[in-house]
Amino acid sequence: MKPLFVAFLSLLSTGVYAQLDFGLKGGMSSSNVVFSDLESNANIENLSANNALGWHAGVYTRVKILGLYIQPEVIYSSLNSKVQIEESNGTSSTKSFQLTRLDVPVLLGIKFGPASIIGGPVMSYNLSHPSDIIEVDYRSGSLGYQAGFGLTLGNFIIDLKYEGSLQNLAEKVVIDGQEYDVDARTGQLILSLGYALF
Repeated sequence: MKPLFVAFLSLLSTGVYAQLDFGLKGGMSSSNVVFSDLESNANIENLSANNALGWHAGVYTRVKILGLYIQPEVIYSSLNSKVQIEESNGTSSTKSFQLTRLDVPVLLGIKFGPASIIGGPVMSYNLSHPSDIIEVDYRSGSLGYQAGFGLTLGNFIIDLKYEGSLQNLAEKVVIDGQEYDVDARTGQLILSLGYALF
């Protein structure tokens, strides 16, 4: 009985190992920042953002269980956007928004052949400050979510996901030395290519 039990455990551990992938991934993103609940004032009429391309790179692990998989990732991301400031006197100006983060998504995938539906939480740790806006009450990290579609082709994986914020990035902005209350959140569309090393 004992040899059979040992053989069963050996077979089980081999099967579990065969279901584990580790690889590299990177890609592009289109990100923006959304400002809401802007404090009423006599200077700023509106803040709006235009999408700009960013990039990301990192590693992932995929644990496969039947038709499902769990995919934790550690990703370095650079998000960019252009923020347009409309002042009450009718003038407008554009300021850059640049943010680098360490993102840790934990995704659940449901496979349908080579395709899959993916989604899960992402914790983002902010590494650098936006260039010339959002200078006060800037969070060190925030919680969000990712959801989208994946495709597995041999050792290659392709993901197309949307990321949204569950927490605000900042509660105040500083524009030309003046501080304003606001609810600032980021969102992005992410396209990634990954390769399983083993």
